[in-house]
Amino acid sequence: MPVMDGLELTRRIRELERLSGRGRGRDRGGSVLVIALTGLGAAVEQDAIVCGVDLFLTRPLMFAGLRDALIAVGLTQDAG
Repeated sequence: MPVMDGLELTRRIRELERLSGRGRGRDRGGSVLVIALTGLGAAVEQDAIVCGVDLFLTRPLMFAGLRDALIAVGLTQDAG
């Protein structure tokens, strides 16, 4: 059993960012990108967003969904 789940980890990351003065604006201001991946779907999506998750993906993960998420945050470009 893990010491903490992904939502708790995200809460702690966001708290550390807040305490250190890191921004969470459009340019991310040095904040950590958090992408949640779960098999539970919409059941935890709202909790994830409240915790500070940037993107939410569900299993089974399809390549197109991952690609779209990475494009959305500017980590890759659309190949065509």
